[in-house]
Amino acid sequence: MNEQFVIQFEEWINLCVEFEESRDLSKKSISELKRYFSQLIDYIKEQSIATIKDLSPSFFTDFLLQKSTGENAPHIKALVWTLRKFGNFLFIKGIVESNLTSHLRHPKISKRAKIPEYLTESQIFDFLNEASKLPLMDFCMVSLLSTAGLRPHAIAALKWIDVLPEQRIVKLSMKGGWYKRMPLSNHMTDLLKQWSDKSEKKHSFVFVRKDSRCVSQEYIRKIVRETGEQAHIPFRVTPRHLRHTFATFSADRHSKTITCALMGHSYTRTTDVYTHLAPTKFRRIMLSHPFQTYAHRGGYHG
Repeated sequence: MNEQFVIQFEEWINLCVEFEESRDLSKKSISELKRYFSQLIDYIKEQSIATIKDLSPSFFTDFLLQKSTGENAPHIKALVWTLRKFGNFLFIKGIVESNLTSHLRHPKISKRAKIPEYLTESQIFDFLNEASKLPLMDFCMVSLLSTAGLRPHAIAALKWIDVLPEQRIVKLSMKGGWYKRMPLSNHMTDLLKQWSDKSEKKHSFVFVRKDSRCVSQEYIRKIVRETGEQAHIPFRVTPRHLRHTFATFSADRHSKTITCALMGHSYTRTTDVYTHLAPTKFRRIMLSHPFQTYAHRGGYHG
């Protein structure tokens, strides 16, 4: 083992991590990168890699095969994601002549086996009616979950600079370092204006507790859970339920393309699952079925 090369390799990994941090990758993603990179360094030591010329596509393939044995598809996908980022970094910096990890492919993950749960129209009405009794800040967060389909981490990370009430939009930081311009309803815009007038804006973040700490994702989940209990929803309500509810009713009333954009999905196939949930459209279709005319004329006489 060439200790000098190992030191150099660790420096490349640290530079790669710094590069990803500069792209506003989430703390969780950075933590995952460091974890898998640590395994890669140990593997290099085991294989006695001495120079950059010893690195090859087969080296990364062997590492992936060893570390993915017995693991599930999401774990393997994270490994591939890590290796491809590193291989791309080495190539862009001119350290290697070609991308040594471009041949690695994400595993095929089977389609969602379980259809997402969502609230019916009456349940979401009862839920929001109960939520209206909450303090204004909490009601704003619950409303963003319900009427915009936002995730808890997006709400917790929302800053005043990203709220544009005149345009009725908020800018959301997405995976990959890009921003999505999320449209808001008139009601949601008015709520945020009320909260803006009430809060002292001493903090750059929109939702800050009385102790000057930013709200946490767990705090948001707790509000949703307790509101669902007060509204007597027959299951434990989570922010995911509210997001699925938003997507379901959007897909039922608008096109799949619009719903895909509102949800921030990269591909419309990700949105497909929501087009099979709400029964409203199907009910209208069945009411136009020839059987309905037949039934009205007397139907079965056996």
